[in-house]
Amino acid sequence: MAQALTALAERETQTQTELDGMKEELARHQKGVRLKQEELTQITARLKTLQELEEGYEGYAFGVKRIMQSTMSQLVLGTVADVITVPAGLETAFEVALGGGLQNLITPSEAEAKEIIAWLQEVRGGRVTILPLDSIKGTEFSDDQKDILNQTGVLGTALDLLTFSEEYRPALASLLGRVVLTEDLDTALSLKRRLRRFSRIVTRDGSVVFPGGAMTGGSLNNRTSGLLARKGELEQLEAKTQNLQEQLQAYEKKEEHLSQSMVRGGEELAQLQEKELQAKLELQRVSQAKEQAILERESKSQAYGQLQAQSEELQTMLDQLGSLHEQAIGEVCRLEEEERARRLQIQEHDASLEEIASALEL
Repeated sequence: MAQALTALAERETQTQTELDGMKEELARHQKGVRLKQEELTQITARLKTLQELEEGYEGYAFGVKRIMQSTMSQLVLGTVADVITVPAGLETAFEVALGGGLQNLITPSEAEAKEIIAWLQEVRGGRVTILPLDSIKGTEFSDDQKDILNQTGVLGTALDLLTFSEEYRPALASLLGRVVLTEDLDTALSLKRRLRRFSRIVTRDGSVVFPGGAMTGGSLNNRTSGLLARKGELEQLEAKTQNLQEQLQAYEKKEEHLSQSMVRGGEELAQLQEKELQAKLELQRVSQAKEQAILERESKSQAYGQLQAQSEELQTMLDQLGSLHEQAIGEVCRLEEEERARRLQIQEHDASLEEIASALEL
């Protein structure tokens, strides 16, 4: 019983330790959830702002905004900024390379382009540049020219670096078909002396080298448009939002698992405590029964001792009575002998008397 109680106590201690550990883990987990939720709230707020700017075509020219916010937008496949995905870190280079071309509208054909221009004239809605896919053409570097680009510091052609649907290649080639991106200005100047028939070479930080030798560069505190930077940030924030939501879902599952484990641990602890209580009560009952048995044994032992003493006393009395009995028998025998002797004396006396009487008669 004592061993079982010790085992229950050890199991209870172990369960309590595990439960405390789960509580601490849950507290850390909940703190992590709060931090993630705060981060998600901040990102969501920023994302909402950017989405509103994007949906409102903030930063676009008046004419582009009028088109994209009217029913005429149904005739447009998108702006150039809409249909391209720029590698992270090259937003500045492409904003400089494309310039106002970022806001050019792409249409399936010249028919839609004509309809849009007519509508703008009618509503005095400003001016736009349109790239009809059925007529727009652009030139790209040949394979031989691309071989020249295989040197340190050259990032590649603008078209090769972008991600876009092939249907938009003619429109994008008209803007970027002969544009090269480099890591820095030294590479751009070196490449200019070797490469022929390029339109411009743009560095990562936005400096530009033209075929005729002209160079543009300097501070870019105010970017040409900021549309690509905004789009890139939107994509990053959307990806981060999704990632955070997935993390929060995983946190929720983990929290639910921990909560369920804590409930089970609490139930197990309560059962162990109940078992321990019952075991203690049983041990107490057994201890009391043992003490009672010991008392009864001591009482019986004491009674036995008293009976043993009485038995010895009775035996002594019996022994004494036996001795008296023997003495009494001896006394009886002595008295009987004396009586026989006296009878003989009486007989002898009687005989003497008879002889005297006989003598007197004579």
